[in-house]
Amino acid sequence: MSKTPRRPRAVPFTIRPARSADKKSVLAFTKDTFGEFRDYIPFIWGRWLKDRGGYFWVAESRGRAVGIAKLTFHSPDEAWMEGLRVNPHQRSKGIAHALHKECLDAAAGRKVRVVRFATNSENTPIHHLAAEFGFQRAASFAYFFAEPQAGEARPPFVMSPELLPQVHKFIWDSDFRKASAGLVGLHDISWVWKELTEERIKEHLQKGEVLA
Repeated sequence: MSKTPRRPRAVPFTIRPARSADKKSVLAFTKDTFGEFRDYIPFIWGRWLKDRGGYFWVAESRGRAVGIAKLTFHSPDEAWMEGLRVNPHQRSKGIAHALHKECLDAAAGRKVRVVRFATNSENTPIHHLAAEFGFQRAASFAYFFAEPQAGEARPPFVMSPELLPQVHKFIWDSDFRKASAGLVGLHDISWVWKELTEERIKEHLQKGEVLA
């Protein structure tokens, strides 16, 4: 005779803006998010707290932070959800769902055109959550690593802003842009992708961040 699986007991929680005092609790339950790879939350915490143009939420239960979520605006009509974390001991209790909905409600309030987020291909609970809210997969990305080859190599050439037409055409006609749905990853420690517009290509050129 099989036993009926015991459902996780629901816990009362509230969603509120994150505070500096939440840092200790949050870092405690996010330290093993990615196993051997450190979570980026400790490095980006201060920046998220200071972001007055976006939203940074905490799910609080019994006086302690048990979940977080961040909503960032890349432009007035392009929103990015990131940093969704829930204490492993408090999962499957509706906290992630509530934080996810809080982000989408805020984005809807700002009348954005698109909301995106990135997650690991094996993070099936978030895949189910995304499907529930109507998200569709835009692109898939993978990391590749290689050791430098022996021998002489020419240093990279920094593209100048005057080359904007050529750079823009090269990117726009590339297979990469088509496969990535026109998104590009930021030079950052976190997983963030945004639309690669002509204006953003121009900004990267002006900063000397486009190499050939």
